[in-house]
Amino acid sequence: MENKSMWNLILEFQQYQEDLLELLEFETEYAEHMASIEKCSLEEAMLKYTEWYYMHTAEPGTHDERLALMRQLAFKEARRTFFEERVIPEQQKRFIEGQAEIRSSRAGFIAEAHPEYYSESPEIFLTLHFRNYFAPDSPFAHKQELANGLLQLVGEFLSKHPAVERVQCASWLNNVPDFLSLFPDEWLRCRILCLPMEPSTGWWGSLIDKTGRFNRKRAELFKKCGGFSMPNMLCRCKIEDLLHHLKKG
Repeated sequence: MENKSMWNLILEFQQYQEDLLELLEFETEYAEHMASIEKCSLEEAMLKYTEWYYMHTAEPGTHDERLALMRQLAFKEARRTFFEERVIPEQQKRFIEGQAEIRSSRAGFIAEAHPEYYSESPEIFLTLHFRNYFAPDSPFAHKQELANGLLQLVGEFLSKHPAVERVQCASWLNNVPDFLSLFPDEWLRCRILCLPMEPSTGWWGSLIDKTGRFNRKRAELFKKCGGFSMPNMLCRCKIEDLLHHLKKG
């Protein structure tokens, strides 16, 4: 659940932790707003909309345990202490692991075998994750390298999982024309909005810029719009259609 969209090969950990705290405080402000709209407690809104819980542990915990933590973090001073004592040590470890993962990616694309999101179907998908391998450039200034990397990744995945027939990705990037151009028309036709909203990179990653920093201009747009201008969407298509599209160029 952590905001992996902030990780790249040029960002220093000090920069990352500063911007991560700013992003988490922005999410908390949004949770306060949503608590007033939904007539629920702040801790319930924080659990529903912010990434605080997932920044210090990969363990799910019980709902009551998570709520209890959010109740503590309703106070800014408590959040600062929690961030320094619990989040930073865990994130430092994940940051190093994340950079190694980007280095071994295919132009920023990473794959795993995973069931379909938001479904009870047992079907396994080639599930894509994406990082900006080319920071500080926009990855979309390297479109051919992206296409070649994705093509290589699909080939490697199929050599291990030849029975898998479809590919999926849930991300705010499915609103971006340059990203969509890497996929066939079926990709967008099969889209679904990933609701209810969850505290994940698929949503909050839209507030990160190409260098991995918190995008304050986009945050201001968020406030002006009252929410996400680029919501998290799940898109899918057949792997054979993706391969045909990439090879066609």
